[in-house]
Amino acid sequence: MSAVVSAAARAQLQVGAWIAKAAVEAALADNNPRRVAAKAIGQQLMQVQTELQQLRRASVLHGNNLNQLAAVANTTGEVGIASSRVIANIDRVVAQLDERLSAVDALLARIVDRFEST
Repeated sequence: MSAVVSAAARAQLQVGAWIAKAAVEAALADNNPRRVAAKAIGQQLMQVQTELQQLRRASVLHGNNLNQLAAVANTTGEVGIASSRVIANIDRVVAQLDERLSAVDALLARIVDRFEST
């Protein structure tokens, strides 16, 4: 309930008026297929953005591991036994990045289609 009170205060409305306004906006959104579709695309883009940020962190970690292996290889002339695991992890992250970027391409195509159809 405190979130409603805070939102009403930010909008400079009484709580009841803010609730009524929010209800009307929700009803209008539910009755507007374009707005509903746009909201869904936006939510999907935010999800993909979160996934890409996670993959960025994973790629940094695996890149650091690869740099450590390279440093050992440059010093000793030998490739450590962990190298195949590190490379497999990097391959996995790259494949996941490709999948997520394909999802971005598909969502952007949906956005372009929406603009071209209006």
